[in-house]
Amino acid sequence: MSAQDQVFRGDLLQFLNNIYPSKAAETSIIAAYFQYQRPAVIQKALNYLSDSGYIEKIERKHPFRPLEKVFFYKIEPKGINLLEHAITDAGVTVIDERTL
Repeated sequence: MSAQDQVFRGDLLQFLNNIYPSKAAETSIIAAYFQYQRPAVIQKALNYLSDSGYIEKIERKHPFRPLEKVFFYKIEPKGINLLEHAITDAGVTVIDERTL
C-alpha cells in the first residue's frame, strides 16, 4: 500500500463527509476522480473503506437494467471519527484542510 493510496482514501472520506447525510452513487464518485485515478483504484479504495466500516455500501437494483446493480456510498460515524482524528488507521491518511 502506497502513501498515495492512503491519502486518496482520506480524500474519499472527506468527499463523502462534505455531502453528509446524503449518499453518492459509485458512478458519480468515479466521474469526480477519474482524472486522477483509474476506476479500478477508486473501486478498490471504496471497498477498503467499506470493509473497514468507515462508509456504508448500499446496493440497489438498476432502474432500467434488471440484471445490474447500482452502488451508493455514505459515510458512517466511524468514518467521521477518523476524519476528526478521534481514531486512527494506518491505511488512511487524513489531511486536515484547515492547515493547508
